Amino acid sequence: MSKHSKTFRLVASILLTLLPIILFFVYFQTYKVNYPQHEEHYFTSFMVHWPTMSWDDRITGLFAQGFGHRYPYARLISLFSTWLHGGELDYTHTMVGGILYFLAFYALFLYLFYKNRIPLLYATPLLFLLFQPQLRVYVFWALTNQLYLPSLFFSMLAVWLVTRDGWWRIPLAVIFQWIAVGGFSSGLFGYGAVGLVLLIRRKYLPLLIWTGIAVLTAALYFRNYMHPGWGLPAPDPTVTPPPYWLQAIYFAIYTGSLFVYKNFLLNIDTFRQPIFWVPLLSGVLAWVLIALGLGKSTRAIRSGARERMRRYPSSMPPPPVHYRVALFFVGTAALLLVTCYLIVVARTSSAVGGQVLSDRLKIYPVIVLGLAYLGAFMVFNTARSRTIIFSVALPLSVLAWLGSYYFQLGDTQYDTRLRQAHLFNYGSNENSYLGDYGIWGGRTQQFNYRNMKEAERIGLYQIKYLPYLQNATPGPLAEVPPVETRYDSTSNSFTFSLPGFRPEQQEQRHYYLLLKNDNYQFVFPMQAPVNSLTNFVKTGRYLYGDLLFSVQAVTLPAQTFQLGTLYYDGANPRYRMQRDSLRVPEWTGDRW
Repeated sequence: MSKHSKTFRLVASILLTLLPIILFFVYFQTYKVNYPQHEEHYFTSFMVHWPTMSWDDRITGLFAQGFGHRYPYARLISLFSTWLHGGELDYTHTMVGGILYFLAFYALFLYLFYKNRIPLLYATPLLFLLFQPQLRVYVFWALTNQLYLPSLFFSMLAVWLVTRDGWWRIPLAVIFQWIAVGGFSSGLFGYGAVGLVLLIRRKYLPLLIWTGIAVLTAALYFRNYMHPGWGLPAPDPTVTPPPYWLQAIYFAIYTGSLFVYKNFLLNIDTFRQPIFWVPLLSGVLAWVLIALGLGKSTRAIRSGARERMRRYPSSMPPPPVHYRVALFFVGTAALLLVTCYLIVVARTSSAVGGQVLSDRLKIYPVIVLGLAYLGAFMVFNTARSRTIIFSVALPLSVLAWLGSYYFQLGDTQYDTRLRQAHLFNYGSNENSYLGDYGIWGGRTQQFNYRNMKEAERIGLYQIKYLPYLQNATPGPLAEVPPVETRYDSTSNSFTFSLPGFRPEQQEQRHYYLLLKNDNYQFVFPMQAPVNSLTNFVKTGRYLYGDLLFSVQAVTLPAQTFQLGTLYYDGANPRYRMQRDSLRVPEWTGDRW
């Protein structure tokens, strides 16, 4: 090979590696909004009261429960971020943690490839699986990158540490495992994975010490524990579990859920639909490769491949599996198997399995696919076989990556506009609430309202919202059409639409619903659904259909509103109010 050819391949490899990372970072910078979601209001409250708390209260608050979890890692991240940015808690700063963890997972697999003498370029498909909008929740909802990601990553690091002797390895593994448990309760499963590796290596004294630390950690974690079904994945005794054959199908679909781009209904009647064929087959293939990799790992461990690896010069063909990689593979496979299975059992019933498709749980299937990909190289270890594996995996991962951007970009645009609208609604209305969940005026919203107002007052949280109605003028009917309303009594929700109105693609993001009376003025984004690939090819339109907005009635005050439509492009807002009125029904249930 000539010098120019080598240079070209090197440059092409670097560009291929950087492409998904750079695009994902641009994607993040484009759509990020400093907007606290759900449990992040707890952290805002914690930070508001931190300066006036005693150290006893601070330690208690650091490990306090919320929704059945303990959040010491997330609260420490909030403290560090606030200190780093001069006393301001900006959630767009902690969102970056998702990108950093994606890089960390990739670096870990890259090191495993290096130890097993697999060309590092062959790890590139993992980048296309990690840096894609299917995993955007770990970035745009900062809390999730402080729960699931450290829980899994530091457990895997602990497993790697104990694959080799060293006086400092067990203490460091303990620290990593504490971080994992402090991230999320499923980090407790890491103790079992590490213990399995120590058992295989016949390190009985370290195993005894490790077991004692695991029991102590679990006892402290579950002390005065509440809401067990919301924390550590565990079967709910009040729900009839699916039969084992259906659990296996849900398990396989969950493993391949990265290839389900929309939140489709999954249950005993729908799992046969073609939309689930690809994830089902992907999940089965992944676990078959992991099973084969476990066979190779077992043989490598038994044959003492560690010693032979030391004697192998780089010019000779490598042995099938590095000894430490084999141990890591066994421990991590056990960790993922138990975690994924209990997620399936805890989030499904005999009729419904849709929660296994939750976006916040997709990091586990991604790492399962990564481990299966590593297992394929361990099983088929000739140079020709490895080239074929890479040649197949790269285009497939790129296709999945492109599909993710196509199907998720529209949803991302909508989510960003919705969060900006929530900020406006909170900032421009007295007695309004920052959030899109909870009963209007209920306990959750009242708690959030008090703490966010106090956070604003002391400068901890700085709200920035768009001036949607500033200098707005009445617009013509052709440009600002009337909105139609449909109420669904079953779900107690409203759907608003602009039927038959088809503005240009770039213009769609400028249309909003107006709800206005003497007490409130609310703005909500309207957007058409993402077009199917078939219709996109035919029409050339990415967003297709009526502009829509749906909202649960309970998240609005029980009042009568005048309906309207707003066109806001940042420069010359125009609106049209209608004679129609909307009556939001009173909620008579629990005001949580």
